[in-house]
Amino acid sequence: MRAIALTYTANPERRPTLADDKPFELRTADQILAMPDNGDFLGQFMDDHRQLILDMHQAQMEQGGKVKGGFTITVEYTLDRQLSMTVTAEAKIKAPKKPKASAALWTTADGMLTPQNPRQPSLPGIRDVSPPTQPIRA
Repeated sequence: MRAIALTYTANPERRPTLADDKPFELRTADQILAMPDNGDFLGQFMDDHRQLILDMHQAQMEQGGKVKGGFTITVEYTLDRQLSMTVTAEAKIKAPKKPKASAALWTTADGMLTPQNPRQPSLPGIRDVSPPTQPIRA
């Protein structure tokens, strides 16, 4: 049998040792959101977010006034017996709503709808003088 001599040497300069090495820690929300699907989740979310902003610009140009949109990110954790954490993330984009279709109609005495105001008298002898839709041949 061979004897091995172990000697203890102090670490006067306090250099990091293997025992001092800590694992990399995720300290911000964007670091956590970059983990699901190997970073594809965050990339897809940013693409969807960009499209939301473009859709809001377009809706505002078409409708005027204020346009609302938004998003919700849900992150769920599952911790197993070996203290391994599974992180799942889901993003829901809420696009701006398009205005509801509308029309101004009046009711008749028969319970029907009409686009003409029954209280406004019609003028007899009025005819359509719109230009023809087909070109005139010469």
